[in-house]
Amino acid sequence: MNNRLFAMLICVLLTPLVYGQTTNAPEKKQEKKGVELQITVVSSISYSVSEKGEDGQVHWGPPSERIDFTGDLGKQHAILAKVAEKAISCPLSYQDVAYFIENGKRASRVAVSWYAGCPFEITEPLSVKSDLEMRVENTIEVESAEDNILFLSPTSARPIVFQQGQVFIGCETFRNMVWLFKKSGIHFRAKDDTYLVKKDGATIKFSSKGMEMDGIEKKK
Repeated sequence: MNNRLFAMLICVLLTPLVYGQTTNAPEKKQEKKGVELQITVVSSISYSVSEKGEDGQVHWGPPSERIDFTGDLGKQHAILAKVAEKAISCPLSYQDVAYFIENGKRASRVAVSWYAGCPFEITEPLSVKSDLEMRVENTIEVESAEDNILFLSPTSARPIVFQQGQVFIGCETFRNMVWLFKKSGIHFRAKDDTYLVKKDGATIKFSSKGMEMDGIEKKK
């Protein structure tokens, strides 16, 4: 954390603070039976940070850079992901921000919490959520898949947004996201489409240019 962050207050809330307008908030989706998330007030942590802007004034809101949670602190704020009979404890790894894109430029920002080893379910056809962009490029490492559920490496993390007492998923397709598939032969489904991983280290990049696949085949 650089010297600009001269004070930090940990707020264990269901509702992270957000700069600016929130009318373009991430679309709320209902969790299906595929991946059930158990999230408590403690696990849905928000960092409220005071920092001096270029105008010399103090501003409060989501962090302007990444904040890491390590060891017991990350475990204390873990969430539980259930897939069928499997239960996976997912520690809070770090928090960063995503930016709303307005007129082609970054505008207000929203806090994004990243949970290690947390699987996610693809509920829509693959496409870029172009009105939101992660602060920096983030890579999700996928170890395996079951139908439309992707399982991550324990050291890789899934992004989730908490806003206005709600849980917003689907952040994996924000701009500046990369899915990296560690092994060839993985099959997964996105709505009515099926994809095959053709090589180790294949990727799907979600960017301002659209969705770019390398080593991934969309089956007909």
